[in-house]
Amino acid sequence: MKEHPGLREVDLAIYLETENERAAALKVPASNADANCTRSGMIHQVPSSSDARLDLPGLALIDFGLWWKGYATDVTVPMAFGKLLPEQQRMLDVNRQAYDWL
Repeated sequence: MKEHPGLREVDLAIYLETENERAAALKVPASNADANCTRSGMIHQVPSSSDARLDLPGLALIDFGLWWKGYATDVTVPMAFGKLLPEQQRMLDVNRQAYDWL
């Protein structure tokens, strides 16, 4: 992401799909979403990706899944761009603590 400032949500979606295909992974239906800070608070983004910049200041996310060698995955990755508000930083910290706890 640092190498591609201004990357759009849809650019990341295309990249993830291309890499999944390259790895011979099958996409899990209706599980991909790329959302910048204006859309990341939604439960399900509609559309799942847009032409908007992904790296707007604030919290963004990537959510995707795939089938690979008999395993089903579901991955949600929160991302932070720019300086966060204290409440946003707390959300990111709590998310990290929950992840580390597992």
